[in-house]
Amino acid sequence: MHDRKVPQSEPRSPQTRTAARGNIVIAAGGTGGHLYPGIVLGRELAKKGFTPIFFIRRDDAAKDIVAKEGFLFHEIPISGMPRKISLRFFAFLVLLARGIARSISLLVELKPAATVGMGGYISFPVVLVAKLLGIPTLIHEQNYLPGLANKLLSRVASIVAVSFQGARSAFPAEKTVLTGNPIRSELFDVPSVEAYRFFALTQEKFTVLVFGGSQGASRVNRITIDTLELLAKIKGGIQFIHIAGKNDVSWVEDAYVKSGFTARVYPYLHEMKYAYAAADLVLSRSGASTVTELMMLGKEAILIPFPFATANHQEYNALGMEELKTAVMIREKDLTPVVLSAQVINSFTAYQHHAPTPPLPSALPQHLLAEEVAKLAGGIE
Repeated sequence: MHDRKVPQSEPRSPQTRTAARGNIVIAAGGTGGHLYPGIVLGRELAKKGFTPIFFIRRDDAAKDIVAKEGFLFHEIPISGMPRKISLRFFAFLVLLARGIARSISLLVELKPAATVGMGGYISFPVVLVAKLLGIPTLIHEQNYLPGLANKLLSRVASIVAVSFQGARSAFPAEKTVLTGNPIRSELFDVPSVEAYRFFALTQEKFTVLVFGGSQGASRVNRITIDTLELLAKIKGGIQFIHIAGKNDVSWVEDAYVKSGFTARVYPYLHEMKYAYAAADLVLSRSGASTVTELMMLGKEAILIPFPFATANHQEYNALGMEELKTAVMIREKDLTPVVLSAQVINSFTAYQHHAPTPPLPSALPQHLLAEEVAKLAGGIE
């Protein structure tokens, strides 16, 4: 059984109740950078009276997160397209055919008022089939440098929404709109005292938040730990929140204990609002959602783009932040304990006081994006 149905006995949240305005299919997942903007959009559409239904890749870990949010979802058999002709490529074609067939069956059954693709290969069969069935479609591009799936889908999508002005030139001008990248509203207005209490840390120390994205990042973990020896002279004034991923969490936690640094280490952290609220400096990859959150929360950052991201799009995201002078980028090939420790010590030396998280803005990117979807689905009030 791959589809989640909400039992009648289960309390129905705003995300799962039947809505009068129709279903909206959201194809998302693969990485947190595609999934979380889709979840935030789903929340906003639910407020407008629609029923968001997620299409995710079969066996994607995203299903646990979507289920936790209370959304309905269906799983689609699909995989990423290999860039070279091989046996894997033919296996991809078989899965693509199955994904298209499954999408046809579900979309005919669900009759959505609109279909949204949040990027990544899960979007391709879903948006393509929706177009063939005459269902209005919108695709959303989170990155500065658009992905292949969205470049192809832009030819058939009704609307293309982008997060950054620089991405507009990659798509047809007549149907491209700038909405920004959806961001979780709970990240704003978080009292610092609550954040420090959550982690049992002191607000008297400079706090570094380290994470590598939804799956963790072993290279970032290793270099951070190797850097601790060079940070020994500021050990008494610095503390860490480190989201290491499930594969590395044990040895990373042991390393902090042996080095004598104060640290809270997690395999994964749902309560990112507290991590951001406590952080004075963020060391992370530069996925689109992370970049958006850092910019809107005003956090100082050291960004290490994932070098194997498709078309190197994370480096373009990081370069965009460097241009705004809100972050320092270190390419992974240049990342050494000496280089990283110098940047951390510079931030520590310049640090004056902890900056609280900003208040919730009156307008967020998801408001604009949800309005575009609602227009496609039949107008807004």
